[in-house]
Amino acid sequence: MGRGIRVQRYLGKGRVYNQSELRWRFLDFEGFDQRFALTTAGFVDAAIVSDELAAPTNTGAAAGFGGALRLAWNENFIVRFDVGFSPIENMAPSIYLLIGNPF
Repeated sequence: MGRGIRVQRYLGKGRVYNQSELRWRFLDFEGFDQRFALTTAGFVDAAIVSDELAAPTNTGAAAGFGGALRLAWNENFIVRFDVGFSPIENMAPSIYLLIGNPF
């Protein structure tokens, strides 16, 4: 659901969430006849989860934030390293190593 929050901590049929990022591509370089780029990002993820859609009775709100480093290889292969934090998780860091951008 959100970076910095444990997977499946909030379960429900109704979900509204937002993931916002601010990215800065700060370095382009070449090596081994390939093009590479480094990007850094700051992010905020927020969500509301409810047990039912029509008549929600049990709802929860969650938010996380953090930073990221991205390595792009020839513009279309991206490796992400994100570190997220959330007050819900007592600010314990959550580390993510993923391929691709969410958007």
